[in-house]
Amino acid sequence: MMATQSVQLMARQSLIGYNYSLLGNYPDEPLRTSPDYFTTILFRRLFGNRVLALQHSATSSSLLRSYAFCSREHTAAGGVALALVNLDEQNSLTLKVGLPGPCELYALQPYWAGETATSRDMVSSRWITLNGGTGPLSVDQSTGALPEMLPVHTMHPKLTLPSLTILFAVFPQASYPACVA
Repeated sequence: MMATQSVQLMARQSLIGYNYSLLGNYPDEPLRTSPDYFTTILFRRLFGNRVLALQHSATSSSLLRSYAFCSREHTAAGGVALALVNLDEQNSLTLKVGLPGPCELYALQPYWAGETATSRDMVSSRWITLNGGTGPLSVDQSTGALPEMLPVHTMHPKLTLPSLTILFAVFPQASYPACVA
């Protein structure tokens, strides 16, 4: 929404400290990356600056948020990057996307260690997984290195968004005219 209004910069309340920070509530807690940290890193890697208009079917869920941009990396082939957010705490959504070619998927989901969590617990999780990984994403504490954040490749025109999922879908060969550099 901000990008369609030509907003050039979005800033956070805090980098370190308090509950809304990207790196935890230091010094009360050890430094740890929040789910927003990894979402921001992936968004900056995948999404370009040009915002695209989206069309939805009449049956779209009111709990779906969707945004389209030109791909940051695939400008020669008119690549398109979608950000899809399923805010539904119980139900998956299946979407048919009308873009051609292969697709790179980055599914970010809340992670909860230990006992089974309620959907309300998952909403407040301080950890996130990528593409159904077995554990949460985290920065290497000794080197500060980011984890590998590789996509799942698919040719399927339907995308499934499990409940409480952020899905970044990149269509590198979309040949979208506004995205050809």
